Amino acid sequence: MVQRLLLDGIDAVAARASVRRQDELAVLAGAHETEPTLSLVQLAVARTEIALHPAVGKPVPIAARYHSAQMIVFRRLCHSAFPADRRSAISRRNHGHYTPDLQNCPWRRMFYVTHGGLEMSSKSIRNPAVAGTFYPAQAQELQALLRKYLAEVQPRDAAPKAIIAPHAGYIYSGPVAASAYARLLAARETIKRVVLLGPAHRVPLQGLALPSVDSLATPLGEVPVDKDAVAQIAHLPQVRVMDEAHTGEHSLEVHLPFLQTVLAHFALVPLAVGEATPEQVGEVLECLWGGAETLIVISSDLSHYYDYETAQRMDRATSRAIEQLRPEDIKYEQACGRVPINGLLYVARKRGLSAETIDLRNSGDTAGPRDQVVGYGAYVFQ
Repeated sequence: MVQRLLLDGIDAVAARASVRRQDELAVLAGAHETEPTLSLVQLAVARTEIALHPAVGKPVPIAARYHSAQMIVFRRLCHSAFPADRRSAISRRNHGHYTPDLQNCPWRRMFYVTHGGLEMSSKSIRNPAVAGTFYPAQAQELQALLRKYLAEVQPRDAAPKAIIAPHAGYIYSGPVAASAYARLLAARETIKRVVLLGPAHRVPLQGLALPSVDSLATPLGEVPVDKDAVAQIAHLPQVRVMDEAHTGEHSLEVHLPFLQTVLAHFALVPLAVGEATPEQVGEVLECLWGGAETLIVISSDLSHYYDYETAQRMDRATSRAIEQLRPEDIKYEQACGRVPINGLLYVARKRGLSAETIDLRNSGDTAGPRDQVVGYGAYVFQ
């Protein structure tokens, strides 16, 4: 059971499943076959239990006037939390004026309100969900493994603006991910913000979801959430706060130890991605694009559970589409993270970036059998 879980980290038979939309899939942790009798993938459409707790602190009524900059941010977040049609209905009832529902706003998890205005809530942390399965749970063992992977890659002088890297168990995709992460060592002290997008495997999701927590933890420590960056995208209708999309999700978590190893100090914008157009994802990326201090990371594996030769053909085609910045050529069965990939390709084409494939392998090359494999690619954008 454990082996399939590590192989790709998602338990959807992507290319052959009758379910064709990501927001219809909510996947329970399964495993790549280690026993001959295991041949089916566990699927579930069930709501994941939220493990993250709301802020500690007793809310009290909101003051009539708000003067702090934090209050302005909070009002913007709450405004974005409700759909446009609901805001319009409220405006009509209030003679053309709309006031966000601050008491019931889902962004309230990030804050609590006092009589004096808005204060940050007590610290909340998203604890690691797949430490000990996808990667070692002990810090010393994890550090040694990461150093081994990175030492096998020839370093380069110029760091990329964006990378695409896989999110399977390290035994399968770790060496491929290291091919991309080693390129960041040249910007170890420069990169201060990482915008990390990965597919939501466990819950149906429309748009992109942020967690409400203050930081995400791994065995190597905590990574703070960049609240300033969160405020920059809070007004976008495709962005929401949804802890369920992050509880148990591996597609973002497995990248954090790599980032903690190759970068000195950084804050994170973690976005689980569901159903969205390239333009919607691209709009989020454009808001956060920044300069050399900002890195974009897209988390995705490639083809799933084809035989070795078929997977190679499919993954080469996907790599050509990425290199040619053609999001329209990447289909459902080619990459589980096709939605965030296509958003990056949309922006890269607009901005005149070039993409390069720096590693392309599958689980049959790294640690698994070749009858059913999962593809992994590493790509850099400059």
